[in-house]
Order: sequence, then structure tokens, then C-alpha cells
Amino acid sequence: MHNSKKIQNMFETYEEIKHTQKDLDHNQDNAKDPHAKKAFDYAIRILSLRDYSIYKMKKKLQERKFSEDIIEKTIQKLLDYNYLREEEFTRIRIKQFLVKGYANSYIKQKLMQEHLNADDQTIDQIRDEQNLGHNKQLYYLIEKKLRYKEIPTEFIPKQKLRNKLCSFLATKGYNYSEINTALNEFIN
Repeated sequence: MHNSKKIQNMFETYEEIKHTQKDLDHNQDNAKDPHAKKAFDYAIRILSLRDYSIYKMKKKLQERKFSEDIIEKTIQKLLDYNYLREEEFTRIRIKQFLVKGYANSYIKQKLMQEHLNADDQTIDQIRDEQNLGHNKQLYYLIEKKLRYKEIPTEFIPKQKLRNKLCSFLATKGYNYSEINTALNEFIN
């Protein structure tokens, strides 16, 4: 009985030493490499100003000329601490695009440029949460553009206005059939 307690105490002591050694190794890594600490501190500082995706954070750290190894370790540490939240960042970006009146196709294209992914279902869900219906946004944009304009009665000026609105709405990502249907309600 006495030997088993002795063995158990030795095992617990060994585990404590192992745990302490890990902490020391971690602190020594930071002491050995002040660049790792600088990279992490910089990442925390810019995250305090706004959220970043993993891709954008890597770009920011690369701009500061940190090595790829330090960047990867910093990104992993930020993920471990849950400071980089890719899904939440994607939702925020989608909300920003929706408020500006962009269509799903445009939003997905912009997200791809930022190395983020979202499907139509996710975008529509966020649109519903924000009470920004697809057609509601389209009609709002048309009303906004026509707010101080008088709709011409002659064919050619009316067609010019229609083409101008069509081009504007196409840059927002709406397809021609949606635009045409909506414009028919405003410009006869």
C-alpha cells in the first residue's frame, strides 16, 4: 500500500514537472523570438480596431514583413483564443453589402475576392434577419435614383433614363429580368 502511494506521488510530481516544462518552453519560445511576440501584439492591436478574416490578417502580417512561420503561429494562436472568427466576420461583411443594396451574386463575388464563402441560403437568411427583402432593396435603389428626377414623357429621354438605371442596378449585381420587372413599375 505504501509503495502504491509513493508511485502515485512520483507520477503526480512527474506530471507537474512536465506541465511546468511546457510553460517554460512556451515562455522561452517568446523570449527567444521577440518577433513572434511583436506579431501577436500587432495582431491584437489591429483586431481591437475591427475584425479581420484569416486571409486579411495574414496579409496584414505579411505587410509587416514577418516570416511565414511566425505568421502561421500567430494565426493559430489567434484562432486558439477565438480572436479570429471567420463565420462571424463573413456574416458582418454580408450585412455590410446588403445594407448598400447589393444582390446575392455581387455579394458572393466580393466574398470570394476576400477568400470568404457564403451560399445564397446564408445570404437570404441574413437578409431576412435584417428585414432587407431582395425586391425591397431593388425598389429602394430605384426610388432613390428617381427621387429628384422627373420622368420624361418622350421615348428617347425615357429610354436614356431607363438605360442609366439599368446600368446602375447591374453594377449592384441584379440580373436584367429583375431590373426590367422593377423598372416597368416606375417607368412606363
